[in-house]
Amino acid sequence: NESEMEFSGWEAYCDKSNHLKPGQEPKKSHEYIMYHGTLKTNASAVISSGFRPSTGETLGPGVYCSRNINKAMCYPPCGSNNRVVLKQNLNLQTSWHQQGCDTASLVGFEEDCVWDPKRITVIGIAHCTDYNTKSSLERHKHTMEKCWSCKTSICPFMKKHVC
Repeated sequence: NESEMEFSGWEAYCDKSNHLKPGQEPKKSHEYIMYHGTLKTNASAVISSGFRPSTGETLGPGVYCSRNINKAMCYPPCGSNNRVVLKQNLNLQTSWHQQGCDTASLVGFEEDCVWDPKRITVIGIAHCTDYNTKSSLERHKHTMEKCWSCKTSICPFMKKHVC
């Protein structure tokens, strides 16, 4: 039948339901979009090998991230040309590792410290002033999946895939 069409593939879109709004309390066992600022020289290692926790700052040891991209764009303290902001999924469980939990938050500052870096998945480059660096990072070794229909290799940085 000519009116029937079979589609295989996907297209990325922004689902605002998984972005925490300022002051919004996160729900346990939900995934949220967060941002992490890092040096350009460290970004490829984070994408290919995962995050390494800091030794401890305001909230203790862990990986610091924010629901606010503008806050993440302030870290680390360096020139904006040396900084990359990674977009990530964070599966939020419970707060405060010292009490058997995995995430600490500074409410009002929109800052979280994730104790277990394996719970964070980089899903994109949110900000990079250097187009060549951004393109290189998006091509850098990272987790690839096979399309369920055509078996083509696809990655989380692709915005669209059609078989």
